[in-house]
Amino acid sequence: MSSSEPGRPEPLSPGRLTEKSTASVALLEAGGPDRKAAIHIPAAFSQLFKTELDWDYTTVPQTQLSRRPVYWPRGRMLGGSSSINAMMWVRGFAADYDEWGNLCGSDGSWQGLLPYFRRLERITGATDPDHGRSGPMNIEPQRNPNPHTAAFLDAAKELGHTVEPPQHSNAHRLLADHGEPATRRPVQHRGRIPQARP
Repeated sequence: MSSSEPGRPEPLSPGRLTEKSTASVALLEAGGPDRKAAIHIPAAFSQLFKTELDWDYTTVPQTQLSRRPVYWPRGRMLGGSSSINAMMWVRGFAADYDEWGNLCGSDGSWQGLLPYFRRLERITGATDPDHGRSGPMNIEPQRNPNPHTAAFLDAAKELGHTVEPPQHSNAHRLLADHGEPATRRPVQHRGRIPQARP
């Protein structure tokens, strides 16, 4: 299985594999169960940083940041980094996928991966044709956006930067429901993905 970046694909893949077959799937992740309350409360995600639930990585020194390293939190629990990301669904930018497509083949490009995003997503109020409407992962806009975010985006516009609207197909930053109730647990109930015991 792939890592849990950037969202919830790891529980959904076993779900898809067992949905219409008798296949058994073993889902392996380091760390323990995701029972801590801060995992399930979007605003509490930073309470998980530098704890036993975080691999506590630091990047190599970054040239663009005057050679400073950057703290890089990674989840060490069931759900992996998807359980330490404030429950956000972030598809990423089309240009990044297209660069991967140029390096590795068109299947890794934005257009190559777009059908998989659509199959995965059930975006509340979707109006963009590139957004999924009937997938297993419920995604909704942020309920209480921080006013500082709006001020920051306004300042970026004043400096001449383009700010994409949240529903734009190239600017996915939507709140996910963590995926857990709608994805992993029903699959476990099919009896083909055993629950790990600590």
